[in-house]
Amino acid sequence: MSVYAGAARRIITPDWSHKPTYLAGFQENRPATGLHDDLEARALAIRVEANLFILVVCDLIGLLHTDIQRIRTAVRAHGVDAHGLVVACTHTHSGPDTLGLWGRSRLTSGRNPAYQTWLIEQTAQAVVEAVAVLKPATLRVGRADMPHWLRNARQPAVVDRELEVLQAVDHSGETLFTLLNMACHPEVMFGDNTLISADFAGAARQAVEAQTGGIAIWAAADLGGMMTPDVGEHGRTFATVAQMGRDVAAIALEALRAGEPLAPKQLRFTRRNVRIPLDNPLFKLARFLGTLPAMPLDAGRQICTQVALLDLGRLRLITVPGELLPTAGMRLRTMLNTPYRFLIGLADDELGYIIPSDEFVYPRNPFRPGMHYEESMSVSRYALPLLSEAWMAMLEED
Repeated sequence: MSVYAGAARRIITPDWSHKPTYLAGFQENRPATGLHDDLEARALAIRVEANLFILVVCDLIGLLHTDIQRIRTAVRAHGVDAHGLVVACTHTHSGPDTLGLWGRSRLTSGRNPAYQTWLIEQTAQAVVEAVAVLKPATLRVGRADMPHWLRNARQPAVVDRELEVLQAVDHSGETLFTLLNMACHPEVMFGDNTLISADFAGAARQAVEAQTGGIAIWAAADLGGMMTPDVGEHGRTFATVAQMGRDVAAIALEALRAGEPLAPKQLRFTRRNVRIPLDNPLFKLARFLGTLPAMPLDAGRQICTQVALLDLGRLRLITVPGELLPTAGMRLRTMLNTPYRFLIGLADDELGYIIPSDEFVYPRNPFRPGMHYEESMSVSRYALPLLSEAWMAMLEED
């Protein structure tokens, strides 16, 4: 079967110098004071015969499903079929508040509507350009374990170290894209940082491109629970960001060299809708106050979201609309039942932490959640069971 591949990127760095750009992921009222490295939307496209898959990953804390729908509309307006499009985020904690939870105070949104509109068009343009440059290509896939840099702050004994890599090369030997997929919050730089940055995800991409060329893309896997950089004695500096990025890149490229060609006989892409009740009192309050206006509910007071599955034979890729805990993520990898198992987190939505029901304990005081911070940032204890039903249904169909 003929395989075509393409990739493109667009800068999505907000203009922090004129209006406050509130950084997301830690405390409120953290306006950016400068730029360390640009944020980007990076897209890859794969076509097998007439079937097209597109993945675009943005250096953002997350995007809600209403934003995803606007991106799909913009892509279609440019004449590109958005059926096989997945939009994900790296979850960098040094990027703008695109959800609304980290503004000047708990009562105000950090979203900038003008930036959101510009961001959606830039992301759509990256998708359109990736499809426009499709060319005959070969694929290669690899898998390795990250021996260090990862820890689980919630359950130290449970760490998903799996690193998946997919590369496309054209018939002249030029690298088109390299996709890295790993479970870790891009938060080497913590809450005291006020410089915009893609964190180690950007550094890993840069290190890969320095060796292979092409466009490197980093996608988060099951980073919930809290899968976070184990900086140890390195400290939380941009030198550590660069070192972690180089190490991730080195292990990924070694996995690729030890991997195998991927020659899919077909490309199959499916998507399913999922409805989840909104149980979180904090999120309900945020919707009432207008800090989460982009999280609409249906007539049954449920959130409407989606999951998707890509099947390329020995590689399967499944999407997660939030931050899946590694206990569930490793089970989901097993369900994929293929040698190469990509979990694309924060894909087509950001529902917060997705937690196994038997681990879910909502804190008595969500403003001081203690050991149950993740529950205070989760839409519902029923999110995982409902998503699991959809994942299993897609796999059974496949």
